[in-house]
Amino acid sequence: SSPSPPLDVPAVAASLEAHAKFISENLELRGSATNNHLLANGGALYLIGAQLKSQPYLEAGREIIRRCIREMFTPEGFLSENSSHYHLLACRTMVEIVASANDMSDQPFASEGCDHLSKMFHGAALLRETEPLPHFGDVSPDMAPDNVLAYVQRFMADASEMESIRVAAFPSSGYYRLKNSQWKIVFHANRLGCVPPGSHGHDDLLSFNIYHNGRPVLADPGNSTYADGPMGRFWRSAYAHNTIAIDGLGPSVVHAHSAHVPLLLPSYCPAPTAIKGGYDGEFLAVEMSCPGYGRIAPGMAVHRYIFVAGDHVIIEDHIGGKGRHDAQWFFHFHPASSVRSGEFTIDADVDGSSGMKRGIFVGHGGRNPM
Repeated sequence: SSPSPPLDVPAVAASLEAHAKFISENLELRGSATNNHLLANGGALYLIGAQLKSQPYLEAGREIIRRCIREMFTPEGFLSENSSHYHLLACRTMVEIVASANDMSDQPFASEGCDHLSKMFHGAALLRETEPLPHFGDVSPDMAPDNVLAYVQRFMADASEMESIRVAAFPSSGYYRLKNSQWKIVFHANRLGCVPPGSHGHDDLLSFNIYHNGRPVLADPGNSTYADGPMGRFWRSAYAHNTIAIDGLGPSVVHAHSAHVPLLLPSYCPAPTAIKGGYDGEFLAVEMSCPGYGRIAPGMAVHRYIFVAGDHVIIEDHIGGKGRHDAQWFFHFHPASSVRSGEFTIDADVDGSSGMKRGIFVGHGGRNPM
């Protein structure tokens, strides 16, 4: 093979200067919808400043990154966008920022970034325990989830501490995991009770991912498109998650790039979903209390209980309220799980269920539609 041509350093420097100038003049500030794009802006300015030895770009990058750390992350270090994939992408960005700051001996900024990155990694350790990665919220086209996880975990400490914890909870961030020797339940409960503008979250309250002996059984498919259309709306709706729709509506109001924007009244989110969980030996139990359905009818609320013991997982849902309503349950089997062979089955036992219909839908080629 022919040798690579010599690098045109002045041309590269000129290109970096042009990029930094454009970013500085077009910061992605969108009011309450400002999200991780601003962190990417700040990271790019800082890295370009480091390469060009430009103090103005370095200082602009520091200011933006510090603002993002203050405003875009929960006290536990999770990115406040209700997406597991986007949290890992933010980890990748912070790894690059901290590495550059260390290379430049830029203290105390390197120390600030390292402290924040440690909290981010603690949350990411919960996600890396499962294979494949549990998809909560949007899946970015920037870098495949498993690839970004493999990149990030090269810089993380050993996961044995997190793996030894039976019940891991990040309540201010809404991420939870319970496990015994066979089963692992991972779920996300948006603390706001709605998906606000600028978020990459979905209508996934009451939903959960479950793994058996390390293999996925029920899963969250994430999303396949950001386009404003039927598919884009489907992936963000309750219909694409292991949850309940009542009268065609999910547990929360979704404000996102491909969603309709309904009125968001205070009464729609009277309180966040309450979560309780615990274990006794191999027995696992979770309670989720979701008041978000109260916007459908006064007093309507759903309490979901998940019990795991032996080879059985029991989902018990209590729907409170008055009147006649149409309730739909959704359970999405991962393509790696076997439903047709009877390895996993669903048996429904519902009070007054004479009119209840149950179906398991299998996609093209015998694979479940993910």
